[in-house]
Amino acid sequence: MTNMKDISANNDLDFYLDKKNIRRQELVTDTIDYIRTIAKKLFEPVEFLNLLWQQKQFVNKNYQNPNLVVNTLRSLPLTDAQKHVLYCFLLKWQGGYPVELFIYNMNGDALIPNAYKSIEEEFLRYKDNTPEKEYCHRSFSQHELIDKIHAGTLFEISYINYWANGEMGGFVYEEAQNYYRFVEMKYNQDRGMYERLSPYNPADLTNFPIKAKGFVAFLIHKWGMVEAETDYYRTYYEPLLRRYKTEEQIKPGAARRNLEAEFRPSHIQNEQDHIKFSQSSLFPFLRESEAKTIQSYVDNYLEYIKTQINTATRPLETSEKPTNHRNKADTGKPAYDYSQVLENYIFWNNQNDRIQGRVNIFRDITEQQFISMIDNADFSAIDKKGYSQRVKYNIVVLARILGEEWGEKAASKLNTTLRECGKKTTFAEYNGIKSMYLT
Repeated sequence: MTNMKDISANNDLDFYLDKKNIRRQELVTDTIDYIRTIAKKLFEPVEFLNLLWQQKQFVNKNYQNPNLVVNTLRSLPLTDAQKHVLYCFLLKWQGGYPVELFIYNMNGDALIPNAYKSIEEEFLRYKDNTPEKEYCHRSFSQHELIDKIHAGTLFEISYINYWANGEMGGFVYEEAQNYYRFVEMKYNQDRGMYERLSPYNPADLTNFPIKAKGFVAFLIHKWGMVEAETDYYRTYYEPLLRRYKTEEQIKPGAARRNLEAEFRPSHIQNEQDHIKFSQSSLFPFLRESEAKTIQSYVDNYLEYIKTQINTATRPLETSEKPTNHRNKADTGKPAYDYSQVLENYIFWNNQNDRIQGRVNIFRDITEQQFISMIDNADFSAIDKKGYSQRVKYNIVVLARILGEEWGEKAASKLNTTLRECGKKTTFAEYNGIKSMYLT
């Protein structure tokens, strides 16, 4: 077999089977199974995964230069059959083919050729109808919208294509409001490319209309990022319930009210309004099968709400006080407003880490584990490569409500100081978190 050491990564199998490195583990297991069976004469599983990993990083780094990508891949010291399998899985891990012709440029304001389209063309030039050509073909009849938003996109805005209603454009997620907005594109004859009608402006509802709200928008944003179906429902419902209880529990007479029982019917009504809006605004973009899939989750979410009985309430503190505040004198731990602190956890969990450059520093960390980190001022468990700068700056943010003493203690656990933690602020989520707790 070809010696691929110089063109491959150097990871062991455990690296690829760790969902902290690759969240979509079904891609890994499917790839291993395929190499062990269909392509066993061409590669060993770990050998191929290392080749794929290195070359995928190269393609993503040079996505704006299709000629460089294709010429480099052609020059790899592999047989034509080996290249064909490599092209197949580069496409498969990107969402399959056909691939959209264009993606947004780095500024997000114009379309440029898509390097993966060039890989697709090379892939399809291979003779005969191979198993690979069937294996990595994307089925647009199932999850077209979700594929376009989540299939390895490099930017906040999805890949561009024509939709079922004939529109051309992409969707952008407004995290704070939990909306999806549509960004229409038109072909500029002079420049020879598709462009936005105007610079993106969140306040412009005419040129950038809202197309999805409520649970529908949340479901699409979180698609494939949970372990079980009910995780979609729970992680959407519980923060909204907590917010309602926080706002209401300080009002006169709140102690005699069942806040959760009050919240449920009003939330159902709001969601039904959001669903009707999304059905009329978003569903025309979708193929019928995908609209039915989303509607099925929506129907089950409404049933989930109706059957909830106190499952979303936070366990009481050891003092058993009916309050959302922790009292330092009672617990010996830092005093804080539980709901206020939890805003930080929710912010990071709302980050779509399928988008290149985005990270959820609390991925796989439960709410209880997060609170334990707060109580012990210790984030060393998540201070790792790719996270460290974010974790340190997040300590600065939390120290705004937990105090400088707490911040210095947390920083010292990472062998640094609170001042040093605030120096580097170049990560993608910075603009979204920099003003947290300042007002």
